[in-house]
Amino acid sequence: MGAALLAVLCGGTSAQQPNAPSSALFVQFRDGAPWPLVADAPNNGVLNTFVRGTPNVPWALFLGPLHPSALVSAGGQRLDVGTPPAFSDVVSVGSGGGDPSVTGWLSVMPSGIASVNWPIGTGLMGTLPGIQAVLLDPTSPEGFRMTGASRITLKPAKSIVFVQGDYNPGPIPNCRLADVSPYGFSTLRDTLSAAGFSSVTEVIDTATTLNAAFTAGKGVIVLGSNQRTLSSTEITTLHNFVRTGNGVVAYADAQFGPNNWNSDNGFLVPFGLAVAPDNFGGNTAFGSFVTHPVTRGLTTGITAEGISLIQTGTPTLAYALPPVALAPCASNPGCVPTPASPPMPSANPAYTAIAVASSSGGGRVAVTCDRNTFLNPPGIGTSLEAADNLLYAINLFYWAAGY
Repeated sequence: MGAALLAVLCGGTSAQQPNAPSSALFVQFRDGAPWPLVADAPNNGVLNTFVRGTPNVPWALFLGPLHPSALVSAGGQRLDVGTPPAFSDVVSVGSGGGDPSVTGWLSVMPSGIASVNWPIGTGLMGTLPGIQAVLLDPTSPEGFRMTGASRITLKPAKSIVFVQGDYNPGPIPNCRLADVSPYGFSTLRDTLSAAGFSSVTEVIDTATTLNAAFTAGKGVIVLGSNQRTLSSTEITTLHNFVRTGNGVVAYADAQFGPNNWNSDNGFLVPFGLAVAPDNFGGNTAFGSFVTHPVTRGLTTGITAEGISLIQTGTPTLAYALPPVALAPCASNPGCVPTPASPPMPSANPAYTAIAVASSSGGGRVAVTCDRNTFLNPPGIGTSLEAADNLLYAINLFYWAAGY
């Protein structure tokens, strides 16, 4: 690796190097903490790397075995890849278009964000080497900054299908994947496709029967609560879908019509989850989370606009594990007003803005409080690009898919 960098590093045993506003690396859209970041991600043939830092500074990637705090500089910058003392197993990876003033291993970051997409082939699976970026930054006291390190395990890419309703009080149905308006989900579709899912498609609920033929081969099914109530046969099909290791994401919204909130509860209640009616509470922010892969890296929080809170209770399915409230109302003042009547009878109902449940077979169910969190920017009240909504969406769908 670079001799100049090694010259200013010395042995140490401090905490690991985090991502920061001035120096951050994201591999396959993953963010921390804790650091180094160890996580799974899908492989659809491209490895995505993003570096964030001071505009126009050179940077490079270093690959090697993960060894947290293998070297620590006098200023506290930590190298978390490579085996000391020789570090002979560290490889410097340039990203093309090198800066002539630092020929050999660095490239220029022209605007504060640089991205490199590496073709890797869909057949590559398993754990990649540890990867960490270094930025030669004159604004740093030491002349360089380290990013957090990541070690990503690549898994087969899975598909996502949205089961959409046709009810809409306005001119067009909401949340269509091809809709580029503030009411659409085209940015969410493009984000999930870029994040490695094999396909992101939609069907209309009134034209679709959720049977074994429909669920076969799918990774995640999305239920945007609408007017059509699932039949008992469809509920059983979806329960089997989760029981055998697959994922379901659900959300509700008043724009989906009267009683929309209850359309998926037949499926959810056996997992100890129930969606309440939209509270028409206006723009709402959530910033207090239970530690979980879905909430990883949400330092700014998430926002919604008019929310359908989620009640958690006791599951009745033999293979369902107790649900987890990830943004409990007890620690999030935005959870008001709460429903006058709980969707599941309870003397002391517990509500949250995000809830997840798992099956003993590895399947997963996630419920989130609003569709507006995922709308195209500028959105209605909020959008996918507000707060940490985009990272939340990636975390949510990655977890539901089992990554």
